[in-house]
Amino acid sequence: MGDRIWQFLLLFFGLLAMQVLLFDNIELFGFLTAYVYILFILLLPVDISPMVALPLAFTQGLVVDLFSSSLGLHATANTVLAFLRPYLLHRYLEKDNSKISVLPSIKTLGKSRMAQYVLIGVSIHHITLYLLAAATFNGMGYMLLRMLCNILFTSTLLIIALAIVTSPSNRRQRI
Repeated sequence: MGDRIWQFLLLFFGLLAMQVLLFDNIELFGFLTAYVYILFILLLPVDISPMVALPLAFTQGLVVDLFSSSLGLHATANTVLAFLRPYLLHRYLEKDNSKISVLPSIKTLGKSRMAQYVLIGVSIHHITLYLLAAATFNGMGYMLLRMLCNILFTSTLLIIALAIVTSPSNRRQRI
């Protein structure tokens, strides 16, 4: 259990560092920005208490907000994702896996279900983020296009990253 905590701390800080130092500074085609930090919330164990997941999500989002001057938008969007995550997982997990300490992954959910889980999770985050950021209906068409493109871009990056990490060539061989 102690190793798992260290792995999640490393994931938490690693994704935060990647987001604020790299991905926040890259904007493709003038409107595509990847929000990779949300992968941390998506990969938390199924049985994690909301009393742990919600503050972690809020803290992670708040740190991104501090570095991007976005006034709590990421904290709110990340907290909404963490709040809705158990309901989302319930939809994709088998009944016998819903109460044990399972990590959402390609191995436990399968490729198709994991891709759907990531896509819906990213959609929840981005819809919250972009609707709060817009705060008006002026330019709604551009905002919807940007939101949809960023959902697809972030989801694709996260699914590729998960596939690379879980590919057979990257698994440790046990002797």
